Amino acid sequence: MAAAVANLDEVSKEPGKIRRFLRRFLCLFTRLLGLKKKKKAAAGGKKRKKGAAKQKSGDEDFDPQSVWSPERLNVVEKLWGEGCISPSSAEFLRTTLPLFGLSEKKSLLLLGAGLGGVGRAMVDETGVWVTGVEADEELAALGKEQTRMTGMQKRAPVKLSNLEQPQLKANSFNTAVSLESLYKVTDKEQLYTAIVASLRGEGELFMTDFVLPDDTPPNDTVTKWIDQHPNPPHLWTPKKIQAFLGTLNLELKPFEDVTSKYRSGVFKGFFGYLSNVTKPELMEISGDLISECDYWATQLSAIDSGGLKVYRFHAFKLPEKRKPVV
Repeated sequence: MAAAVANLDEVSKEPGKIRRFLRRFLCLFTRLLGLKKKKKAAAGGKKRKKGAAKQKSGDEDFDPQSVWSPERLNVVEKLWGEGCISPSSAEFLRTTLPLFGLSEKKSLLLLGAGLGGVGRAMVDETGVWVTGVEADEELAALGKEQTRMTGMQKRAPVKLSNLEQPQLKANSFNTAVSLESLYKVTDKEQLYTAIVASLRGEGELFMTDFVLPDDTPPNDTVTKWIDQHPNPPHLWTPKKIQAFLGTLNLELKPFEDVTSKYRSGVFKGFFGYLSNVTKPELMEISGDLISECDYWATQLSAIDSGGLKVYRFHAFKLPEKRKPVV
């Protein structure tokens, strides 16, 4: 962290965009450290709508979730890793992937493949055959191209797939993985059922996702985060997800709140990059970093309000003759 602060201090007197970035990053930094006072839920309403109108009025900031421009991708991959769009990617590859027992004799379904970086890393590490599916048309095209350029189009392809109408081949995969990618799907029952059906006997399901902590309607801070998405999320509670998975032919592990780990991943991504970035590079991409800071500050505000959580779900498919134990 000291190196990151030193880098920021070096450019703190620069005019224009770099100064705007420093102000935005300070807001993100205080949110990451939990120093900012939580806003009252009642402080949303008209003020939130007024701010949203200002964003649409021609301000040079843009909604980072609405476009995957080369400039934004340049920033995203510097923060989360080559071919990765999520702060949880590095943690998953480092701590969870080795536990799956994957090999070149096994196959894996990766839901929300994004740019395909996680899938390609899994092939490199274990030799497993990965099928990546991505619902975002733009991301799927980019992921397909990146995979082609690395020569992994057969071992770790990225395919466009409508997760609202999943078409997954039954009994095809040893493992299914999703990292914060299914929260946007409306018909979760149909999707979860299709995922489990796609697993072979004793296949493993692992997913993390954004959830509401309980059945209370989203607070204003979470609503602001939801409004940033061009396709609004459909959030369930962890209990509802676990309960539905329990109706399928699965042996369920206890679900787990991993919000703090996810939050820490955001922290590590930004400070890891800022600890090594050069002054010229920081000045060149400061405008794009401002937009990214705005998005993550809004998400962390939603998390710190207590109204948005990240949970982990883990299960194994049972042989058809056995009954699930919930």
